[in-house]
Amino acid sequence: MTLAPASISMGDAIRDHRCIERSKGWLASAVVGMLLALLLASFLMIGLWSLGLALGNVDLMRGIGEKQLQTDLEWLQGVPVLGSSIAGLLDRGGWHDLTSFTLMLFVPCMAPAARIGPILIARFDNGALRPVPPADQETRLAVPSGAVQQGVRAELKAWCLAGTGNGRSPLMRPWVMPEVPERFSLAILVGENGAGESQLVEAFARSLDRDDELAALTTQSRLAGWRLKLSVKWHELLWWRARHARQPWDCGCLAEGPTAPMQLARFRPRRPTLIVVKGFGADRLLDAMATFNATRMDYHHPVRVLVIDTAAPSVLALRFDAAAAHWHTPLLDRVVVTVIDFADVRFQVPQSQT
Repeated sequence: MTLAPASISMGDAIRDHRCIERSKGWLASAVVGMLLALLLASFLMIGLWSLGLALGNVDLMRGIGEKQLQTDLEWLQGVPVLGSSIAGLLDRGGWHDLTSFTLMLFVPCMAPAARIGPILIARFDNGALRPVPPADQETRLAVPSGAVQQGVRAELKAWCLAGTGNGRSPLMRPWVMPEVPERFSLAILVGENGAGESQLVEAFARSLDRDDELAALTTQSRLAGWRLKLSVKWHELLWWRARHARQPWDCGCLAEGPTAPMQLARFRPRRPTLIVVKGFGADRLLDAMATFNATRMDYHHPVRVLVIDTAAPSVLALRFDAAAAHWHTPLLDRVVVTVIDFADVRFQVPQSQT
């Protein structure tokens, strides 16, 4: 089978992008690892100095530092060009003890740094997603009116949170993927067109990503807004702890345009993510589902895709499995599809036994 030139070009572009992203991640990890090693080295030197004073041996730190320095010098001599230059700097100057201990601790510090570095530089993916439109001042804190709207919002929240797990990795193995039982889930919101489903979903998304709260805090005080952002980032850095109960999500609408398929293939969530798909043609929707199916196992965080389209059930060949009592589509392997009815309109789709 011969691939079309466009497919080859797209594959090369995705590989190049991932290579660049990995390079950025490793650079950030190296910086974080060096800072952690420097911090621990400072504490170690203070501890050795205090112990030396207590034992009446003020040269204790110096003796240990000299031994470690010799070890570092022998190791650096084996590194071409750069190693000999660093070794020359270490061999003179009164600060070589701190540098020597920092180099000693750098390698073990890279284990947590490999997790922390990418988190620090991660940003909202504006290529694959468009941010949810902000609400005006009057509707920012509004809630859906009516029992049907409130029920739909409750169903959306339950669907988003189902199968998200605690999101933690083992303390001593920060490189392990977070615990997420269901990394990808698809839901279809159906009902009458023009019944306000877009407004309801946008309001739900703004509450899920806490955008309304951030906007309100920023209006009161810019410092309060930054405090919330730093608090969120701090909790994300603690990989061994369960996901915070009010962890903000990334919420956005799936982008359209010539580069949209490539951007979606590159997409990897930085945190739990809700993707809203609306107004897509059948071909574009099918292409998006194929991309999700191919990449979803690489998601480190739960991704929830919500399709708002009355034609989606037929386009996705949605079927109801009576034996398992759930909806499914042949486009997604082993994915249960959630169907949420908006307003009082229900729909019928041919059933099948699988």
